[in-house]
Amino acid sequence: MEKIKINIGKIWILILFMIVLMVPSMLIKAEGNKQVPAIIESFKINNTKEECNFTYNLEEATEWMSNITGIKKNGQIIPMSKCIINTEGGTIIIKTALSENDKISISAEGYQDVTFVIQGEHLFNTVWKHDENTHWKECMVKGCGLKTDVTDHSGGQASCQKKAECEVCGQEYGELEAHNYGSEWKHDETSHWRECQT
Repeated sequence: MEKIKINIGKIWILILFMIVLMVPSMLIKAEGNKQVPAIIESFKINNTKEECNFTYNLEEATEWMSNITGIKKNGQIIPMSKCIINTEGGTIIIKTALSENDKISISAEGYQDVTFVIQGEHLFNTVWKHDENTHWKECMVKGCGLKTDVTDHSGGQASCQKKAECEVCGQEYGELEAHNYGSEWKHDETSHWRECQT
């Protein structure tokens, strides 16, 4: 009996230990979804110096910038020694030359990753924006608003309860399907009916 009590005590200690280990990672996952700054105040490329310069609004970006953990270009890690992050000026300087369609990704602890594609003087966010009928990617530079890849929603299957969900951006679109009434009649004491099979 004593051995059983000792073993139960050990099991409880092990369970408590595992909970202590898991809680911080659960909290990090819960907080790892914060939105990144949506707008870049200005963006410049200077390939003669092999650098690009991003300026953010300090009110929106200071906390995010101070939590940056990594920057990639086309999936390749750029050493942080080649990146200058100035939280007082709201600037990020990346010491790398950029070409058309290069993809820059920035990771920050507790935040969603932000990824954008360079096209000329534009930085197109890789996250889709949408309305009822179309989806597109939008330039992140303040005051620009240029859209690219504007296309109609497509794919997905509508039902009588839910509209089709676009396979590209996830937005619901179109009309509900008609009800699918079966051939079987149901009834009660006063009436009869057919029910939707969905």
